[in-house]
Amino acid sequence: MMIDLKGKQAPSLVRSMFEESVHFSRRNWMEGLNKEASKHFYREQHVAQWEAASPQERGLWLTGKLWNDPNIMPSDLCSDLDVPLGSTYARGARKQREKYWQEFQISRV
Repeated sequence: MMIDLKGKQAPSLVRSMFEESVHFSRRNWMEGLNKEASKHFYREQHVAQWEAASPQERGLWLTGKLWNDPNIMPSDLCSDLDVPLGSTYARGARKQREKYWQEFQISRV
């Protein structure tokens, strides 16, 4: 969909987007994946793609980029996601995708 990220470690901008979205709304983190999050992108093409995507598409993209990220999440993010302290972004992304899988599926029908 958007930026082609190779490798296991996601760029810091992706981790920042994830953190901001979780902190924005603890009830539904996808609400935090709004058009304003496009501020993290530097290329107009990526901004346009982000703004055209649905919240579910943004959530799938973001969790996909973090799927194998070995970086440790900050303690407040671990707490917000209800995962053990010292958990990786990969674990947080997988938990969010699992938790919202139903919404992801509905949007694809």
